[in-house]
Amino acid sequence: MQVDSTPKAILYCWPTSVLSTVPRLCLHEKNYGDDEYVLHHVDIKSTPMASTVPTLAVPVADSPPPNTPSNPPSSDDEPRYRYLCDTASICAFVDECKPPSWTPGSTSKVVPVLFPTIAREKELTDLLVALVRDPYVDPNFLDLAARDAGELGVKLGASQGTMLATRRLALKRYVHMAHDELSLLTPVSALKSWEQQVVNLLEDKAAANQALFDIYSSDLGLDRQPEFFEASRAAWTVHVSGTLSKLEASMVGPFALGDHLSIADCYIIAWLTRLVSLSHGNPGPGGIHALEPNLGGHRIGAKLVAFWQHWIQRKSFRKVFTAAFWPEPALPR
Repeated sequence: MQVDSTPKAILYCWPTSVLSTVPRLCLHEKNYGDDEYVLHHVDIKSTPMASTVPTLAVPVADSPPPNTPSNPPSSDDEPRYRYLCDTASICAFVDECKPPSWTPGSTSKVVPVLFPTIAREKELTDLLVALVRDPYVDPNFLDLAARDAGELGVKLGASQGTMLATRRLALKRYVHMAHDELSLLTPVSALKSWEQQVVNLLEDKAAANQALFDIYSSDLGLDRQPEFFEASRAAWTVHVSGTLSKLEASMVGPFALGDHLSIADCYIIAWLTRLVSLSHGNPGPGGIHALEPNLGGHRIGAKLVAFWQHWIQRKSFRKVFTAAFWPEPALPR
């Protein structure tokens, strides 16, 4: 059996991370084969560097082949990579590396162009992506949000409470490790400023996590619970419902920019799917309506319903989302 000696790009990601699923959708929609890249899962629930996910490691042009039984390892043979560390850069690279192509005798694109070049389409893309990237509608907060003491109690005993506790211990350990490494540096070390930034970042993450952990499980957070409940209610009834209204008004249909899929569609469906999952919706035609009980009377518009119903039929949707959010077969309704 012939072994492929070409170093592959590595996408560091997590299955339920919205920003991780956007480049994964791009890879599928651009028709990259599974043998052209490697997925490496980084558990964002317990790592202090969750903000570095996703990252794409791209082998440089002169990188040697990976080690095989016939090519034993040596320090000179290790593949060399450059790293793209944000979703926008990763997706732009993925888009640029494979030019568009068409089905013979047809106008349908086998490989689409995801990033628009027309000024008005670029402007609309920026607007739509900004809407779903707004911190007020961040699915990570919505996952932890609790609108009353009952919901808080349920989440405390579920994955949310476990995640906060796990991350609290992990961050405490990483902060101690970072302080130990910093103490080994000489005062004049050029690296010390960088090491200190890492310590500061970890301490900030630990403090933010501790504040949520206290609200969830400690008497220390009782005074902050009413404010947290109010912020959680506003996140759904004001910010999410407002974003859905703006998407409905701004999208052209059936895709975000019209007839052809674009990068805006990948961002929107990644965000929307995460919210449907958090609302216990399924990947069926009516799954998007699971959002409505959370929205304070807001109803999903016709364009977004059609957008959802179109996406759930795409191979990329089933490949990226179904196994992550609905591991068991879900009956569409």
